[in-house]
Amino acid sequence: MRIKNHLLLFLLPLLIAGIGFLHIFEKAVSYHSDNTHNFLQESDPIEIIRPDEIEWGDPPAAFEPGSQLAILEGDPSIEGEVYTFRLRMPPDYFVAPHYHPLPERVVVLEGAFYVGMGEDVDKENAVKLEPGSFFTIPPEVVHFVISGSEGETVLHITGMGPLILNYVNPEDDPRKRGY
Repeated sequence: MRIKNHLLLFLLPLLIAGIGFLHIFEKAVSYHSDNTHNFLQESDPIEIIRPDEIEWGDPPAAFEPGSQLAILEGDPSIEGEVYTFRLRMPPDYFVAPHYHPLPERVVVLEGAFYVGMGEDVDKENAVKLEPGSFFTIPPEVVHFVISGSEGETVLHITGMGPLILNYVNPEDDPRKRGY
């Protein structure tokens, strides 16, 4: 009898807690399912940009001609401001060896993309990245990039301004060639 009483005293609080948890869980599920369609309101302080709303334009002069850029957030030219942009490149688009003073975070959205390290361009030793790949380039690391030959490549790039491209060879800088 004594064991049954101790067992009852042990199990009763667990039973009550379990019923309470189920009640809370049921409320949370019904709240979420009833309000899913109202999750975001037009007055919420977030910005949503759908793919068909992206505005593509010419990139800054530091990029080779032929690519297109779309600013999604911030201003890459402002110091300390977080920016996000998309870069669309035609097949075999090339950015000569360069480095940035701040880190760069990149996601490959479409196409193939090659990134290589160092001052010597060697596509055979560059890493091929497929859609969904992510990489980050630390500050001052010399690298080059080449889009794949198969079709256009689209990158999603985030960083902290200002975005600066320092070309290793000044002759590779499109700004000095007058494009």
